[in-house]
Amino acid sequence: MKNIPVLTLTVLIVLTLTACATGAMEPKLEGTNWELVKIDEQLPLADTSITLKLEEGQAGGNAGCNSYGAAYEIDGDTLKLEDLMSTMMYCQAEGVMDQETDYLFFLSQVRSYAIIDGALYLSQADGRQLKFIPQK
Repeated sequence: MKNIPVLTLTVLIVLTLTACATGAMEPKLEGTNWELVKIDEQLPLADTSITLKLEEGQAGGNAGCNSYGAAYEIDGDTLKLEDLMSTMMYCQAEGVMDQETDYLFFLSQVRSYAIIDGALYLSQADGRQLKFIPQK
């Protein structure tokens, strides 16, 4: 019977540490390297990596072929990117340039964001979304 308080204490410590570890794993909008996993309901093309990082008012990443950047503003859950620009290299792989054009246009139309279960959702006014996960 003397071991019951020790067992209870051990269980409480394990639960506390688990809760702390779970909270520490939640990614933040700013400072996280995000990787695109869905453009609305479509998956990005195989062998492409579309990334996004927001930090100190500047957004940027790789659009699948070219690098891009923009200024951004956050107000609550509202996110607006402005002055979007990218490098202008041509990529020969089939569909990559079309995907990049679609992504950059979509990104310019984003109006809000949400982080749900560790994933970042950027939404347009019509409800269409980009879904990102933290880059590995």
